[in-house]
Amino acid sequence: MLSRAKYFGIRLLVLSLALVVGVLLGEGLLRAFATRSVADHRLCCEFDPVLGWQKIPSAETWHVTDEYQVLERFNSHGLRGPECDYEKPAGVRRLLVLGDSFVEGYSVEFEQTLTQVLQERLNRDVSKSANPATERFEVINAGTGGYSTDQEYLFFVGEGHKYHPDVTILAFYDNDPWYNAQANYWRGAKPLFALDEDGPLRLTNVPLAPPANAGPRSSDVKPWLDRHSRVYGLLRTTVKRSPMLRRGAAAAGLISADEAHSLWRELEVYALNPGPEMVMAWRTTSVLIQALRTKAKAAGSQLVVFYVPPAHAFDAQRWRELLSGAGLSPSDYDRSHALAGLQEICQASGIDLIDPTDELHAANARRLSEDAPLYFPVDGHWTASGHRVAAEVLEQYFRRSLEIDQAE
Repeated sequence: MLSRAKYFGIRLLVLSLALVVGVLLGEGLLRAFATRSVADHRLCCEFDPVLGWQKIPSAETWHVTDEYQVLERFNSHGLRGPECDYEKPAGVRRLLVLGDSFVEGYSVEFEQTLTQVLQERLNRDVSKSANPATERFEVINAGTGGYSTDQEYLFFVGEGHKYHPDVTILAFYDNDPWYNAQANYWRGAKPLFALDEDGPLRLTNVPLAPPANAGPRSSDVKPWLDRHSRVYGLLRTTVKRSPMLRRGAAAAGLISADEAHSLWRELEVYALNPGPEMVMAWRTTSVLIQALRTKAKAAGSQLVVFYVPPAHAFDAQRWRELLSGAGLSPSDYDRSHALAGLQEICQASGIDLIDPTDELHAANARRLSEDAPLYFPVDGHWTASGHRVAAEVLEQYFRRSLEIDQAE
C-alpha cells in the first residue's frame, strides 16, 4: 500500500507531465495552424539617452500578428521610408509628420501609410499640370511607436528641424497627455519634463541611464520565451489586453503593479473629474505643444495638430468593455473628453487642429457593413483603409490652406 507522501508525489508527477504535454501540444497546434503570434512583433529599436528609444538606422523588421504581416524598413536616418537628405530640394514643399505607431504605421505596408498616401495624393496633379513651376510635395514619416508629445518635441529639436519642413504635423493620440507625465513606458525609460510654477519646461532625467545588460538575469527568461514560445506569446497578449487578468498577474507577482494599472491610469484622460496628476499632465501637454510651435516657427515651419481617434471612439461596446475591465464607472468618463482637451489647447494657442473623427466615423460605418473596418479589431491600429481616410482628410486641409494648384 502506498504511503500518503508517495501517493501525492505520484499525483504531482502525473499533473506535471500532463501540464508539460498540454503546453507542448498547444505549442505544436499554434505553430501548425496559426500565424506567428504578437510575441513575434519585433521592435527593432535601440536605446537613445534623450528620446529613450529610436528606430535602428538602415534596419528592417517583421511585424507579424494574426491580423497582419508587414516587413518594415528604415533609412539611414532611422525613418520609415526611402532615403531623404536633410537639405530640401528646390521646388519641393516638405511636410514632417511627428507621431507614434499610428504614424509609423507598422500594421500596414509603407505604400499604405498615412504619410505615403498623403504624398501621392498631393502630387497626383503635378505630372498633369501645364505649369512647370508646380511644386512637388515630400511627406516625411517621423513616427515612432510608443512616442508621446514630449519625445516628438525632442525629436524635432534634435533631428526634425534639419529637414527644413514647411509644415510640421503633430499627430496626437489620447494617451499622450498621460505619458507626457511619465518617466517610463513598457518599451523602457523615457524623458520627463517638469513644469515649474510660471516657468519653462525643464528636463529632469536626461541623459537617461542605459538599460542594464551585464550578466545573465532571471528576467532574461521573458525575452527568450517571447522569441521561442507561441503559448507564452498568446498568454502574454491575453493578459496584456485584460485589466482583470493583469491585476491577477500582478497579485501573483508575474508582472509589476505599474504594468497592471497602466491601462486604467491612461483612461483618466477621459475622466470628468481628473485627479491632480492628470491635470498637471494636461498642463504639461499644453506647454509642450506651444513650445513645439515656437521651435517650428524658428525653423521656418508652420505647426498643425492632427487628432488620431482611438478605435473605441467609434465602438460603444469596446468602450464599455474597456471601462468595465478596468473597474470604472461609465458615468465618470467621457470618451470624447481627450479631444475636448486638445481642442481647448489648440484654440487657446491659435494652432490649427485637423480632426478626422466625422470622416472616420462615416467611413467606418460603411466599412463595417462590408466586413472591412478601418481599425484592426484586436490590434486597434488603422488598417490600410483607415490610413487612406486619414490621408484624405489631411489632403483636403492642405489643398485649402496651401492653395495647391489643381490640374486642368
